[in-house]
Amino acid sequence: MEIPFYCPLLPEIPFVSKTICLSVGYFLSDSEALALPKCRTLIYAMKPTKRKRVFLTVEQKFQIVSRIEAGETLTKWSKEFGVGVSTVGDMRRDSEKIKKLNATSNGKSAEFRKTMKCANDEELDNVLCKWFI
Repeated sequence: MEIPFYCPLLPEIPFVSKTICLSVGYFLSDSEALALPKCRTLIYAMKPTKRKRVFLTVEQKFQIVSRIEAGETLTKWSKEFGVGVSTVGDMRRDSEKIKKLNATSNGKSAEFRKTMKCANDEELDNVLCKWFI
């Protein structure tokens, strides 16, 4: 276990060897960073770049799931559709739901539908659908 040391410029932050632990929202200027005695490896906090939220249709999700099951990589599909790798992994985990939803929906609704929520009372939903049509 390494003993933390305290920099005279920033006494409230303990440093461990060459690692600098920055609290959220705390930035060092270049002059402050160069003045730190033992710390030459610095982590410069940049402006956070947040990915725009992407909503995929059920058809696109089904396409991704079928390609993954065929042996293609998660990374390839995450880059192609602009979503995170963990999102594609979640789709793989929920592949049975996606397949079922794609099979039960007619062609048009799968193209536009983006959520996988189903009605709480399916019987009531079917009766209302028949009444509406």
